[in-house]
Amino acid sequence: MYFGKEITVYEFTVKNHPLEKIFKDSKGTNVFIMLSEGKVIGGYSFPNADELLVGSVYSLDGKTLEEVTGLNYLQWSENWKNKYSN
Repeated sequence: MYFGKEITVYEFTVKNHPLEKIFKDSKGTNVFIMLSEGKVIGGYSFPNADELLVGSVYSLDGKTLEEVTGLNYLQWSENWKNKYSN
């Protein structure tokens, strides 16, 4: 739905986010809000930490891909490829 449209991303650092219960040494949580044509279309979050963190982003409220979709990454990736590849 948003292919070919401009998407603007705003970043905020927030405190007392659910991810801080998991990443106790973080300096808050970075929250990213995506807008298109003046409307919020999505967003994601990631711990603001000094150490290198490897992995994926979280939903705005700190949930994993599996918690949001019920799929693991390989299943989700295969669905994405089937839906959006030529």
